[in-house]
Amino acid sequence: MKIGFYSFWNRGDGYIGDHMYAESMCKTLKNFPQIDSANLYTPEKLPEKKLDIMIYLNDCEPKKELANKHIAYLQNSYAEGSENALKKFQHREYDGYIFISNKLFQIHQKSGREGLFLPFGVDINFFTPVKNEKDFAFDVSYVGNDIKGEKRSTKYILPATNFNFGLFGHWGPSKRDKLKLAFKIWKHYKFPIYQEKFMKISKGRISQSDIPKLYSSSKINLNCTGQDSLDWGVITARIFEILACKGFVITDYSEITEKLLKGCVVFTEGDEDLINKIKYYLKNPEKRKKIAQKGYEYAIKNASMESRMKTLYKYLETLQ
Repeated sequence: MKIGFYSFWNRGDGYIGDHMYAESMCKTLKNFPQIDSANLYTPEKLPEKKLDIMIYLNDCEPKKELANKHIAYLQNSYAEGSENALKKFQHREYDGYIFISNKLFQIHQKSGREGLFLPFGVDINFFTPVKNEKDFAFDVSYVGNDIKGEKRSTKYILPATNFNFGLFGHWGPSKRDKLKLAFKIWKHYKFPIYQEKFMKISKGRISQSDIPKLYSSSKINLNCTGQDSLDWGVITARIFEILACKGFVITDYSEITEKLLKGCVVFTEGDEDLINKIKYYLKNPEKRKKIAQKGYEYAIKNASMESRMKTLYKYLETLQ
């Protein structure tokens, strides 16, 4: 079976997370004897020969010339709302559908269509505990870009600036936003408090090879979930990646995370509660270690990329 993952963003366009996750899936699928090839494709890099199956990572029309079967993979958040995005996807001629949200999958099923619920997984051969490194030994760390919005960023990330905080990613207006403001109010634009602070302290993009070092070396790793993921009951890949490195996680609350990861992570209400919990767990390393160990065992047993890709392969077989 020849499989492709298609992103309409070329490499370097900024959607590096989609690409890295797809490449992790490809790497795992290539180990299956039934898989002849599994690769990530973009508009600037298309398959030379027609594939058996193409899985689309973004909102785009299936490209019939690229493969025999076409699958929509709803693994992003959508500005119009995921339920509205689903209706748009359903009107296109896809042969299958994959969901990271079980709630959205159930809505899809009620419309009389089939599909697959496939939660995020983690490459446990890459995201693995490593020796602590001084350059990444922060009290608290967070990796991400400025996409959570002012309310959630202020509530669940900004309190960490009271500590030795390692912040990575792009924070502040995009280049496009700056251009929009360039001839109007840019010089007088007042940034939200969290943006002003984060633009000053962010260490910028962290290399993929350094992320396991950060997760392993930081005493506390923060997770802040986007509102769309909260609404649709999605556990993001970041949590599993941290846990697979035996990292200790403090995260905002969600019903699905509590159901599956109770005792594996610590939940916070943000603001002062987050500050208090950071102080408490910095003073109690043994408790951190115990919770992180439980999270590690869960990720290895239940969320490995290999187990996720076995589930995916079985679904793909039904479409052949």
